[in-house]
Amino acid sequence: MKLFFQELFLRGESQKTNLIKYIEINSFLYMLIGLSFCFFPKLHSEVGLIPMVEGREVGFLQVIGFTLFLVGYFYYFGARTHKVSFCLATVFDRLILVPLFLGFIVITGTLEIGFVLPFLILDPILALGALYFWKKDISN
Repeated sequence: MKLFFQELFLRGESQKTNLIKYIEINSFLYMLIGLSFCFFPKLHSEVGLIPMVEGREVGFLQVIGFTLFLVGYFYYFGARTHKVSFCLATVFDRLILVPLFLGFIVITGTLEIGFVLPFLILDPILALGALYFWKKDISN
């Protein structure tokens, strides 16, 4: 078991670039947002970030929160590999896949836009930040 944890917490051998540091910071943001949905699911509704929830919708938000936490977890360990390809993959999913799929869900009318709007704004902005740091890293 000791070897498992030693391997788990190894970092990649290459240099820790600005992009990698940025993705690590993003990972903590995703984990924090995810945990807030898990443990305080109504908080986001009460402050007006998403529409009001009630009943079993609260449990649904907790599942979403756990999923966000897992995204952050994988971003953190992905960034620890020090592989730029992993970091750029996060740009693709947040800049292309998230708006595409969440937009589809809103267009089909199966979910209020208020539930996905924070992600439709935050994910592309964070992806553009990652692109900025990647460009900065490759120009050095």
